[in-house]
Amino acid sequence: MKNLYLTILGIVTIAAIIIGCGIHLGGFFGFDPFSIFKPANTKKTEFQDSYTGINSIDIDAKVLNVEIIRGDECAVSYEGNEDLKPIVKADNGILKIEQKSKINVAKNANYKSRMVITIPSDTKIKDAGFEIDMGNLNIEDMEALSIDIDLNMGNVTGSNIVAESVDIDANMGNVEINNIEFKKLTADCDMGNVILVSSRDLDDYKIKAESDMGNVELDGERVKGTYVSDGDEGEVELKAGMGNISLSW
Repeated sequence: MKNLYLTILGIVTIAAIIIGCGIHLGGFFGFDPFSIFKPANTKKTEFQDSYTGINSIDIDAKVLNVEIIRGDECAVSYEGNEDLKPIVKADNGILKIEQKSKINVAKNANYKSRMVITIPSDTKIKDAGFEIDMGNLNIEDMEALSIDIDLNMGNVTGSNIVAESVDIDANMGNVEINNIEFKKLTADCDMGNVILVSSRDLDDYKIKAESDMGNVELDGERVKGTYVSDGDEGEVELKAGMGNISLSW
């Protein structure tokens, strides 16, 4: 009976996510019923700009692959379909990146867009927010006070990340981060695996990990059901609906 319930829950979750993405992106359930048959703008474009005084990042994208790397200066580069070209602005130290509100996913499904954001090696980001409906996010070598990630369809990967607070919400995709240091971390993945390798000892952290339809492994040891431990050095909360959880240190 429990397996039947979980199967039904999984099907309902998948349907809800797909329908939600379609409505939000305007590609499958837009107001124009014949929009998916119209030819897409296949023109490609690219640009690269530099910025100064940036201390926060705010990304709101519909269809975009994003990479965060370290470098000599703050820079943003983009290459991909012209229809997917985002708007980039710098305002009061915040690097804001946004795509237009309605993008036809059906017309742009075969085209990839890639944005690379370079952060100066001596810069510590205050707040980094990533909201991406469809696309992957890869973060390499970032130091921040707060990191907030919300992906509907895509993977979250990264390494060498230091932050006071990390919040990850992934609906359909995996979360895999190596060498991450944090005070508080939450990760919620509906359909996908959560694999985290901490760069510091978590023996004195408060840890809660649970997976509805998957395995939970903590520092190399598999546990059953929901795992809870007390600690006062920090806090970790991991949840997977249909996938495995692995946390090691």
